[in-house]
Amino acid sequence: MERQDRPAGTDRVRSSDVDTRAVIVGIDVGGTSDNVTVLAHDGTFLIDRLLEVPSRVLDGPAGALAALRQAYESALDATGRSHDEVLAVGLDTPGPAGATGILSKKGSTNFSGPEWWGYDIRGALEHELGRPVVYSNDGNAAAMYAHYAHFGAVAIDRSSVSAIVGTGLGGGVIHDGRIVVGAAGMGGELGHVHIPAAGIVEADQPVPVCACGFVSDAESYASLTGIKNHLLPYWLSKYPDHPLHGVDPSAAAKQVRGLAERDHDPMSLAIFEQQAKALGHLFTVAANFTDPTRSSWVAAWSRPTRGSAPGSSTPFGHTPRCAPSRPSAPSSRWCRTSTWRGRGAPPSRRCARSAEPVRRGHGPTGTGAGQPWTWAR
Repeated sequence: MERQDRPAGTDRVRSSDVDTRAVIVGIDVGGTSDNVTVLAHDGTFLIDRLLEVPSRVLDGPAGALAALRQAYESALDATGRSHDEVLAVGLDTPGPAGATGILSKKGSTNFSGPEWWGYDIRGALEHELGRPVVYSNDGNAAAMYAHYAHFGAVAIDRSSVSAIVGTGLGGGVIHDGRIVVGAAGMGGELGHVHIPAAGIVEADQPVPVCACGFVSDAESYASLTGIKNHLLPYWLSKYPDHPLHGVDPSAAAKQVRGLAERDHDPMSLAIFEQQAKALGHLFTVAANFTDPTRSSWVAAWSRPTRGSAPGSSTPFGHTPRCAPSRPSAPSSRWCRTSTWRGRGAPPSRRCARSAEPVRRGHGPTGTGAGQPWTWAR
């Protein structure tokens, strides 16, 4: 594996050049919106709300770059800062993409048009704005947020593995406070790790198949897509009078979380029970290749918009009442020990912190969106 010692785009910037007025702009590119924030020299976020503009990715690179400029200028206007005070820009996008911001030549969900295939989005934005641009895929950036939010000042001396649950299942591996990007930028792609179906599926339940073609990988269970395509259809067959019958599958999948959280709906809880078991199996695999003998498990759930987020930390030797004594025993009940704390972070914060090595002289940091479940030592 390769560690990201210097993020793409930071070659021309040194921490000694930074003054106290310098800021970093972070932009998170999504399928519908660009979310943006500003980070001050002392690590303070200068925007405390969700600030976003339409991403225009369906309009191709020209439209998307115009939207990125609009997001950038909106952030500066909101904070009263000037272009000259911007030290660098942190950018993240959904994958697949290389470590330097070149999008997949095979396309992706958010960059589906042929004009996007093999497109250097980092380099294009750097040329558009005239400022260094640091790139990370959104899974790695979210993993960085989970890592630094938990470890704080000692983050550069710690390692962690995160799974980011959303439409799909992303992930990230952080070592000594830096992203492990891999030879082609695909490090930490935990969604397509095979996990055993035994102990997750019911006796009469079909084993799920991921859109990538893998049978029983983590994403086929622990993702919104997994709910829609596999878990929800099965469990609806067990609850013939459930109100989600007849609801559009995409809309129904999104309603499962609210039903479980708000109404303690038995069917929805059964779905999350299976997702939690899948995550337990996934982290067993992660624990086996990262050697967690002197480690902690951390569960954090951040939202891309404002609001509370659940999270908990479970060190060895201080195990919750219903949890296994070691992470090698997957259990959905462990995942339920989470308690509400803190506030969610806009996804742009992850890419703003991705540019922080520009001034700190160490690996990039970040903030998360989606639902990062983190193992850390």
